[in-house]
Amino acid sequence: MLTKLYPFYIFLFGFNFLYGQQTSCDVTNPSPIDNYVFPANKRVCFTENTTFNDVKLEDGAIIHIAPNTKLIFNTNLSTATGFKNGFEIEGSLEFNNNPNFSSDLDINISTTGTLSNQSGITIRNNATNLINNGTVDIRSTLNFGSPTAINYIENNKEMKVVRFNLSEGNNTFLNKGRIDVSNTIDNNATTLMVNCGEIYSLSSFNMGGSRIVNTGTVTIEGGNSDLSGTSRIENYGTFIFNNGINGNTQASIYNAGLVKLSTVNMNGMSLEGPKNNSSKGYFYTRQPLNPNGSKVGPNLNFTKYDSYNPDQKSYNQGENYVFSNLPNYVDANGTIVNSTAANVTFDCESAGNCSAPMIAQLKKCADKNGDFTTECVKIANISSAGNPSKIGISTFRDNDTNWPTNVPNGAIVLSSKEKGFVISRVLNTDQIKTPVEGMLVYDQTDLCIKLYNGTTWHCIERSCNE
Repeated sequence: MLTKLYPFYIFLFGFNFLYGQQTSCDVTNPSPIDNYVFPANKRVCFTENTTFNDVKLEDGAIIHIAPNTKLIFNTNLSTATGFKNGFEIEGSLEFNNNPNFSSDLDINISTTGTLSNQSGITIRNNATNLINNGTVDIRSTLNFGSPTAINYIENNKEMKVVRFNLSEGNNTFLNKGRIDVSNTIDNNATTLMVNCGEIYSLSSFNMGGSRIVNTGTVTIEGGNSDLSGTSRIENYGTFIFNNGINGNTQASIYNAGLVKLSTVNMNGMSLEGPKNNSSKGYFYTRQPLNPNGSKVGPNLNFTKYDSYNPDQKSYNQGENYVFSNLPNYVDANGTIVNSTAANVTFDCESAGNCSAPMIAQLKKCADKNGDFTTECVKIANISSAGNPSKIGISTFRDNDTNWPTNVPNGAIVLSSKEKGFVISRVLNTDQIKTPVEGMLVYDQTDLCIKLYNGTTWHCIERSCNE
């Protein structure tokens, strides 16, 4: 039986790229006089390197920095509560002091853009929307300091920060690139972090009741990380604690990937696994865990290690080497059972009897709510009353005499029994030096088809088309 590929459509529904820039400039390359005022509701563009001292941003002022252009603010930058200001960074924006923003901010950094600072950035406003597709280099604290603010931070490429302070406000942090933190990460109970890239911190992670959804890699090196309050880690990738952890009875770690632990004071913290036996979470630990009433399970495996990087497995394995006293094993219903009924195993890999393989990196990103949504797709129109397709490419010598017009509603009809359609493949989109708006490629690093929207590359993701 011949197999035909039905109409090939490229319909782009539901893509809402946050980075949408204006194209016109109201003011270009203003003179860097002291106390310069960026006028209200005007877009001020820079195509020449410029350095300012004291400046003021009126309501609605937008600053655009062209590629290969550097804008420097040396001293004070004045904004006002209730104002809205924007930064469009295709070149370089540098602060040589610690700007204290009171206005609401929309900061968009393109693939060629850089935001840098020597002394940190403090933001105390009502709302911040920061989208980074380039480089952020903050050599002190990035501080979101308003308890009533709604903040959204998205990193798609590279971010280096000494300290992240998200301990105030309602914060959503989506990371698809790499983040390096040389000091602490401080969250609060209304912070959600979604990571499908890499996060590397040299110091501790103070969760403060926050929720973290990880499908990529998170590595915490130093200090003691506090999972206070209702702190919850949902891990589908790799989460490495090379430091200590302090838990509590309300905190939990859900693991469907790989979690590496070092020294853990569980204090009743739950270790949860997938409810379905077709999946399994893997824990490595260097020190025995003291459950102190913790619930553990279902569908988890524990392996004792002497060291990480390189990983050196301990000679002695088993329940008595992983736990200093027995936890409360639970099944998928939360009922206390024995370890067998909970499908909690110990070094199942050596025994070769793991009920499911380890998945240490999930090639998928949760949405901005930390959920894995079910996509919806409108049923295609394949009725004969549709418009006939006029272009066809076939590997068959003989096709139906009415082909491809007998296949309705197609832009291009592909017909083959054992051939596939392949678009251009690149190691990563950084290799494309002169992208064109509308360009499609397959990124072999991010494992997705990417679209260039004229400013940035984005993976094409399924979403509702109406």
